[in-house]
Amino acid sequence: RKLYIEKITLSETKILFQHRTRMTKNAGNYKGWGKYRNEGAMCKFCLKFDSSSHLMRCDTFSHLRGPGVNLENDGHLVQYLRQVLQLREDKEKEQEKKKEQEKAQEKEQEGRR
Repeated sequence: RKLYIEKITLSETKILFQHRTRMTKNAGNYKGWGKYRNEGAMCKFCLKFDSSSHLMRCDTFSHLRGPGVNLENDGHLVQYLRQVLQLREDKEKEQEKKKEQEKAQEKEQEGRR
């Protein structure tokens, strides 16, 4: 039994497990899955190939890897991944909302014709 399982919460263990088994939700890990199938395997922030290892070095998140952050420490890694995944989720929601607004505007313009 891994020591980190005894020292962190279940949700934190889940984040570590997903990261270590390359199961975090990103375009590189799920190329053929739903929303990623048509978008390609590119990071929405920097437009480089998206993968679990990319999460660790994406320039967009460098501010989260500042001094005193040791990503080899499970606690620091979980905190970093939680922040990155939340930022990515927020960006996806923002992009979905923007697409919905654009579709609504197109429908409205078609209705005027």
